[in-house]
Amino acid sequence: MTVNVSKSAFNIREKLSELDKPTGIKGTELMRSETSQEVRDLIGSGRKNIIINGDFQIAQRSTSNNTTGAQSTYHTLDRWMTQIQSGTITESQQSLSSSDSGPWQKGFRRYMRILNQSGIGAGAAQYAEIDQRVEAQDIANSGWDYTSGSSYITLSFWIRASVAQNYIVNMYANDGTTRHFPFEVALRANTWTKVTKSIPGNSGITVSNDNGNGITISFIASYGTNYTSNSGYFDTWNTTGNGLNRWPDMATKWATTTNATFDITGVQLEVGSIATEFEHRPYAEELALCQRYYQQVVGYSDMVCVGPGRSNGTTNAPFSVPLSVPLRASPTINSCNWAVFTPHVQANINNHTPAVTKWDEHNNVLVLQISGLSGMTNGRSLTVFLNSGHALSMNAEL
Repeated sequence: MTVNVSKSAFNIREKLSELDKPTGIKGTELMRSETSQEVRDLIGSGRKNIIINGDFQIAQRSTSNNTTGAQSTYHTLDRWMTQIQSGTITESQQSLSSSDSGPWQKGFRRYMRILNQSGIGAGAAQYAEIDQRVEAQDIANSGWDYTSGSSYITLSFWIRASVAQNYIVNMYANDGTTRHFPFEVALRANTWTKVTKSIPGNSGITVSNDNGNGITISFIASYGTNYTSNSGYFDTWNTTGNGLNRWPDMATKWATTTNATFDITGVQLEVGSIATEFEHRPYAEELALCQRYYQQVVGYSDMVCVGPGRSNGTTNAPFSVPLSVPLRASPTINSCNWAVFTPHVQANINNHTPAVTKWDEHNNVLVLQISGLSGMTNGRSLTVFLNSGHALSMNAEL
């Protein structure tokens, strides 16, 4: 028996199109992704910014400082070092406003500035730069294959200067090979510019999986001819040694202009060849990341207790300092005025630097010892206070 079934005609192309799933923005690319790294690059999710304090919100030490003479140190914004060879600069944390077209619209409210206070000059040995040193294990475990030219890490940032010229940004590999990857940024005067740069790996780089210095990112306002040469080059890994002949000679206008300014914000370093939106982390999280490298206790008269301890002999007062987070390394301690109280005696000492007697990379307690006291009794409990409004700093920066 034959049964005939009739059905109205339909358009097979339309029916096939109905099988397509609505994937939305970036959906097709996500479905084609082969690795989680590709997914993260496309949607910008998860922890990605290797730079700490890239939005310049944290300034535990100070919001402004004058730096004079040959110095390479941390004065103001956490994790950011300034370097100059001579002259005077002012480094500071500055506030953005709605008139700062570009970074303001992207959610940035602070930036770092160096100001050429005295016209540092264009001497052959001169330099002025802002650096961040990145912990080696953060690079080693980032997912970037720094030994492969087909694997990329991408730097993005906002930059502005009051003097129009070409400036240099550089990535150093701190493994003794002197390899560095410089590139040039052309700026108009007083104009915020967004810059992105993808940097390939290099087979000659070695990064240790430890708490040392892995790489350095440098934003350079000025370099003298001691460090430059017309034989230098950009946009490739350079292997010239001992800091010499890193790139072509720089213009000297910024260095010779009194009160010239150089500003950066929104600094992000992420694995992959795509610059995604800046990772705005909560303030508390960013502060904790900074405190791995620097913590302080600010005194008030002799009313701020630093920590408890127990006397060691008649002259020594070991005591414990509670930490917000474990410090990266055994810290450098500054000189302060101290007041030590036991149940029976008070002993004061001024301009004294305690010794670090116990540090552990996984421990939230640091043990210090004050020496040179008098009148103590061995084995008595004690408490240690900052005196004269001094501040205790514990510096474990790279």
